[in-house]
Amino acid sequence: MLGGRTGRHHPRSERRSSADPLAGRCCERHCSEFVVDRLKDLVLTAGYNVCPAEIERVLMGHPGVALVAGGREPDEVEGEVAHVYVVPAGDRAPQVEDLMAYCHERLSEYKVPRAIHFVDQLPTTSSGKLMRRLLRQPAGRP
Repeated sequence: MLGGRTGRHHPRSERRSSADPLAGRCCERHCSEFVVDRLKDLVLTAGYNVCPAEIERVLMGHPGVALVAGGREPDEVEGEVAHVYVVPAGDRAPQVEDLMAYCHERLSEYKVPRAIHFVDQLPTTSSGKLMRRLLRQPAGRP
């Protein structure tokens, strides 16, 4: 008579615990490094997966950028495209062309954001967390 556990684990039962830092995240292998981001933030552009965290990490390396947040906007041709919202460092904002060239040097062509929007501040909750859902809504740009 079989009853209870048989000693086998069903693959679906082996879900990650809430303590797992990668739970609910996507991983994309690019050369020898992994890029990790939340699945709901993933941008699907022309069949390619773009993790906004990778774009943000690259742009944070630019000296003219204080803060950056990746978002997405619908596109008739590619489905969605990545857009970034930049808070400039200092009094002068860097030129959009300079930031685009900076991205082209460091990212694959399909990962380069299609637009860069300069903002004074990013939308945050009262506890200081970024409100990404506002970045996904073209009418709700900060």
